[in-house]
Amino acid sequence: HGACISKTNYKGTTPLMYAKDYAFSTNDFKTAQLLFKCGASISQKDYNDKSLKDYISEQYNNDKYNYFLEKMDQ
Repeated sequence: HGACISKTNYKGTTPLMYAKDYAFSTNDFKTAQLLFKCGASISQKDYNDKSLKDYISEQYNNDKYNYFLEKMDQ
């Protein structure tokens, strides 16, 4: 009976989207990895119709998105 891994806030932002920001700002991917391994969706979209990939690609680039995916598999 834990928290809902896909629960969003009033803007549709997921915990994994927030964890992405923390991961890239600190280079600590543990929280994002845990959320991902527990079933958090990378493709879930917020109320702006944007997914995690959209935000990473906009803020950084596609190489960073691929790097994020590699980190999720570790």
